[in-house]
Amino acid sequence: MTFAELKQIFAQRLGDPQLIFWPEAGDLLKDALREWQAMTGWKTETRTLSVGTQRWYRLDTLSGLANPPETDVVAGINAALMEPSGQFSTLGITNALNRRTHQMVLESQCRLVLGQYTYPANANSYALPSSLIDLYRVSAGSRLLVSVDEWSVRNFSLGSSGTPESYRLRSKALSLYPRPSTNTVIDTLETSSDGANQVPANFLPYLRWAVLADVLSTDGQGYDPVRAAYANQRYQLGVELLKVGSRLISVRLNGANIPTTAVTDLDLFFPLWQSSVDDYPQEVAVAGFNLIGFDRVPFSPVSVELEVFADAPLPANDSATVDIWPEHVAAVLDLAHHNALFKCGGEEWAAGQEFYNRALSIAQEHAHQRQAKVLFDSTLKEQSRREDISNPQRRNDG
Repeated sequence: MTFAELKQIFAQRLGDPQLIFWPEAGDLLKDALREWQAMTGWKTETRTLSVGTQRWYRLDTLSGLANPPETDVVAGINAALMEPSGQFSTLGITNALNRRTHQMVLESQCRLVLGQYTYPANANSYALPSSLIDLYRVSAGSRLLVSVDEWSVRNFSLGSSGTPESYRLRSKALSLYPRPSTNTVIDTLETSSDGANQVPANFLPYLRWAVLADVLSTDGQGYDPVRAAYANQRYQLGVELLKVGSRLISVRLNGANIPTTAVTDLDLFFPLWQSSVDDYPQEVAVAGFNLIGFDRVPFSPVSVELEVFADAPLPANDSATVDIWPEHVAAVLDLAHHNALFKCGGEEWAAGQEFYNRALSIAQEHAHQRQAKVLFDSTLKEQSRREDISNPQRRNDG
């Protein structure tokens, strides 16, 4: 089926065969394809990675896995609303996009980056960039530094000067204990608002829902608390899917599987892994959705195969074939139909809830069938969560 044919079927469902009221039908279908991949992970692909002298590799820089610009969300905001386009300020939409992007990255840990700083000798603290969102790991050379809090600093003797063993982050200022007697290079794993394209492609529609929630919560003629609450629910679903989702499935070298592990586990059981070299890597440290490291840097570059959950294949033009299983077409149309009715509001939008429920039911059935056929389905899907399982970044003690 070509994209033009799919759009025509969609137009007939909407009762708008010329797409006068819904000229954005193609974008609605592409968003639905992305949401469907986020919910089901039906599409997997193989990528080749050359492992050489560097230890860490970002999956979102590989061909076909790059995150799209968040500005793509802005174009769909007014299309999702029946209200006049001038009713919502461009500045308000941009601010909501920036705020919600940072929130999504923080809550889901979907984009970790490497940081490196030189901590001055004998300094009480070092100001980190204002773009920092959070730190997840801090090391000095091959030494992992342990996070401490204000109570520990005040009640334990952490040393006044020497080789740093721990750190504290407070108001984006880093303090090392004991204070280093010489300038010390610090390596970090962190989330940061620096740079664009932070949200994986399959989850960009959920970021759009978040922006819509903020826009519709703003005082003024466009204030609509009912649709704002619903949009926020859809955003929260996307965050939960991203939290439990995975990019990486497996890593193979010369046809043999390379085991995956958490960065924390390597730190505990192989403390010198950051300086280790060998003929081949023996374990892959999975830091999160987008970042992996190898426990040993090879003497000579080696090529490894990565099996990954792919980004939804989007048709490039109307004549392109839509890459989706035939049995999933109805669910994608249901998703797009329900999303299209959002701008109608009222009873027409509420009546379209059945389309969304039906799509969710098909997604759940797909998951149940996969679980029955794939023996280690849950293990494969949790690869990107290795670090969060071993080293949770959030607690809820009540």
